[in-house]
Amino acid sequence: MAHNNWGYELAEQGKVDEAKAHYLAALDVYPSFPEAHFNLGDLFSAEGRTEEALAQYRAAVEAKPDFAEAHNNLSNLLAKRGDGQQALKYATEAIRLRPNYPQAHFNCGNALSLLGKVAEAAVEYSTAVRLKPDYAEAHYNLGGTLFLLGKTDEAAAHLSEAARLQPANAAAHTKLALILARQGQTGEALMHYQEALRLQPGSLEALKNQAWIRAAHPDAQYRNGAEAVRLAQQAAQLTQEKDAAVLDILAAAYAEAGDFAHAVATSERALALATATNQSSLREQILARQALYRSGQPCRQ
Repeated sequence: MAHNNWGYELAEQGKVDEAKAHYLAALDVYPSFPEAHFNLGDLFSAEGRTEEALAQYRAAVEAKPDFAEAHNNLSNLLAKRGDGQQALKYATEAIRLRPNYPQAHFNCGNALSLLGKVAEAAVEYSTAVRLKPDYAEAHYNLGGTLFLLGKTDEAAAHLSEAARLQPANAAAHTKLALILARQGQTGEALMHYQEALRLQPGSLEALKNQAWIRAAHPDAQYRNGAEAVRLAQQAAQLTQEKDAAVLDILAAAYAEAGDFAHAVATSERALALATATNQSSLREQILARQALYRSGQPCRQ
């Protein structure tokens, strides 16, 4: 027992190797010591050593079947590995053992999402935020699932809360901006895209979505050709100019900037890529926009 306690204190001090040595020493004395297995699992998990972490968590639940935290951590790692069915099994058991365990409901939601059960996942995420109102990750995932379910107002509310709780969460700002743009709140959407890019300059979604607004929005107050070109060029560089949709946006940006020669040439490249990758719907859209550029007109959508 003492070795496990010392291990915990050392881990808290950042002395990971020493902590592992104490946990292993504890297991030499008491091989079925669940807390030592659990704590080793946490250390291995933090180091990205998933298989070793899973083995330790499994040993913990084998030694102590009612160890809710170990079931929960197993679910978390299995979901990250893409094993939705097993992740759901362990999350469900953690909830059975501790019904008001927000992290277990969150992991249950993740497992259900992996299995394509979006509505059921939303219920679990909702339970997680009810039990823990400041649970930023649960608000974020709930917002995403509600968006998929077409509940955009509720989705925006939860994504806004996620961004408030975690101001540095670029993904929350990006997803919120997408919803706001679709709701016609373009100014607010641009603010969130800009914040996402400040936090994560290489965010492809934020780059291309903001570039499209700057290039093609019907309201002139939101258009800016030079800014659209700058953003779209960055997106094209990130995708090595091999993404038809990104090149389509870049073509629209050139057109808004009045450079129709580059707009036509870029749309030709986008068209070739869309054709080669069997993106028939995008191909038709590119052809329609290309006709505008050939006649000296920008895109407005």
